[in-house]
Amino acid sequence: MKNIIKSQFKLWSLTLCLIIMTVSCNEEYLDIPLPSNALAAEGAFSSIGAIDQMMSQLHFDFADKVVARYSMNRQFEPYSDNGYNARNLDLYLTNNLTPIDEGLYSWSALYRAIFTANFLLEGLPEADAPELDEPTRNEHIAAASVVRAYAYYQLVRLYGDVPLIISTNAKENQFLPRSPKAEVYTLIENDLLNAIAKAPANPGEAYFINSKYIPQAILADVYLTQEKWSEAEAMADAVISSGHYVLDTQIENVFLRSSTATIMATGYSSVFSEAEKNLAYPGADQCPANLNPFFRIFFEDRMFALSESLLNSFEPGDLRKEKWVAFSNFNNYPDPSERYFAEKYKFFGYYRASDPAPGKEEDNKFIRLAEVILIRAEARAHLNDLEGAADDLDAIRNRANLDDTTASTQAELIEAILHERRVELFFENGKRWYDLVRTGTADAVLKVLPYKTGWTADKVLMPIPKDEIDKSGNVLTQNPGY
Repeated sequence: MKNIIKSQFKLWSLTLCLIIMTVSCNEEYLDIPLPSNALAAEGAFSSIGAIDQMMSQLHFDFADKVVARYSMNRQFEPYSDNGYNARNLDLYLTNNLTPIDEGLYSWSALYRAIFTANFLLEGLPEADAPELDEPTRNEHIAAASVVRAYAYYQLVRLYGDVPLIISTNAKENQFLPRSPKAEVYTLIENDLLNAIAKAPANPGEAYFINSKYIPQAILADVYLTQEKWSEAEAMADAVISSGHYVLDTQIENVFLRSSTATIMATGYSSVFSEAEKNLAYPGADQCPANLNPFFRIFFEDRMFALSESLLNSFEPGDLRKEKWVAFSNFNNYPDPSERYFAEKYKFFGYYRASDPAPGKEEDNKFIRLAEVILIRAEARAHLNDLEGAADDLDAIRNRANLDDTTASTQAELIEAILHERRVELFFENGKRWYDLVRTGTADAVLKVLPYKTGWTADKVLMPIPKDEIDKSGNVLTQNPGY
């Protein structure tokens, strides 16, 4: 699998050419004019080479369209309360998105990834490639199930009710209305449970969906979002107690490729050259000190700095502020308090001033153990296992050079855990935004910020793109407030 991702994608047949061109064109997903089962009937699953190439496309879609879309942190962090002060990004800073804007995520990109997953889920069970053994077939089905589940998880959290597309039948899919969130979550849970059942028990390379611990970690988060505390605790515990992952003892090691706490990374599978494979780019959209000086001046004007409230959230002595935050003011801005940037990753792709030393290679983290521990901590707190919750919380705090928590009541522990999530997971895949929304605190937190000129309580959901509504013949309906 490693060699597949490293290679350039090849158009192995007219069939694969058609699917890749279709899902990559400028047409929106719901416009794809493909007859039911036409591609599968042409023998797409009769060659192991063809299947490998489709799995390569699946992992690329996952990294590029579903998880680590370039610049997403420039959108999520200021849309919440974690970042501000960057030029030409006022829509995100002020929460002034409208239906003609793309939103925090690309609706069409997520549905293109769902199409790729649906295509594989339709064809893999009956695939007759001679070299395809059952363990590999099951691993591929698990990976496709995870991609579809996580794409829908992004959609349902951002937009609420969304069309539920589970096949490649164009006639069935063209004018689907929005399905209730509960139905979408049911599909997400079933896909992830199916993936857990079919995926291998032993982790492989961290860049691929190749073990049951990846869907278990995602499902723990899905349960947490739905306030299914017992299920979230059990699923997180399954990952933690597996023994395959260990917290890094040094904060400096967390984002290295060699980290022992990486459950899955995506940076590697988003690039095609050998020279770029050990860099977090494109997922690490930050302003590190290792930038080439020319690009440092350029990015300093365009990257969101850490907000004052985020900076003030770090306790004295917290190593995360020391090691994961950098001051940068090459452009001599008048207010130095606005010039602190996320620096979790030290080497920023093509713009770096030097290459990482051996052993210092990085990759873009998608799921890491600290998040799963905090999921279990929060679930335990809600289940009134206060000692267990405090133990989990202290594991993260102690690694950051902080003393054990002083929180003792259920309410205090829940508040302390949410605070810990903020200072641990800032500028990582929109965690702060999703936390504000799922806990129902977004309105209270954001409405008091003076620069949030477009904020209203309705903005906890993104606008459905106007062109999608138009193409559906108004079958799709707009979210309130837009």
